[in-house]
Amino acid sequence: MPHAAGVKKALKQLDFLQAKEPLFVTDAGFYAPEIIVKYTMSGMHFQTGVPLEGAPWIKDAVMENSDKIGVNNIISFDHDVSGITVMTEPELSYQAPYDAPSRKKGDIVRLRPRIYLSILRSDTRYAEDKRLLIEKVSSLRQVIAEGRDHELSETELKTAEHFLTWSRKVTGRFLFPLRKRCSNSMKSALGCFAMPLTRLWIRERH
Repeated sequence: MPHAAGVKKALKQLDFLQAKEPLFVTDAGFYAPEIIVKYTMSGMHFQTGVPLEGAPWIKDAVMENSDKIGVNNIISFDHDVSGITVMTEPELSYQAPYDAPSRKKGDIVRLRPRIYLSILRSDTRYAEDKRLLIEKVSSLRQVIAEGRDHELSETELKTAEHFLTWSRKVTGRFLFPLRKRCSNSMKSALGCFAMPLTRLWIRERH
């Protein structure tokens, strides 16, 4: 059973179980945009892992706030991870399942719920992501230097254009000055992961 379908089935079972204010906690494997809408429409509290590419609003929030993560935000139970939580109001949409006074079945309905987003960075994951990115860019640079850029896929070419700029000289050689934004990109989302949630859990200090 697809993970998204499994969550939908679980939501339907809540009425039978008469659960009061349940909290759904899932990993990134259960993420789907329609599930976030389903949680929101059902008024359910949730906390779920998400891939950074899962939705533009998630990636934008991570890129905008990741530089705020530092030594002052270390997670007490895992010193390899630091994080912050920010409030977002993403624009979500769904297809109306039935007719209603304000819409027809099949209409696209838009909503802007308040969703908190925990943005976390693992030092171990950051180091590994940075190493892989440097290897990737170096590999693309070599391919282009050899005049084989026509062999690159669309995704690879976009990556190369983001981090490199090149031009062919009369001699047939290439110039490869790194774009300034390369270093900024390396410091942004590398090592990060995110978790949308609808309820803040505040641990009392004694």
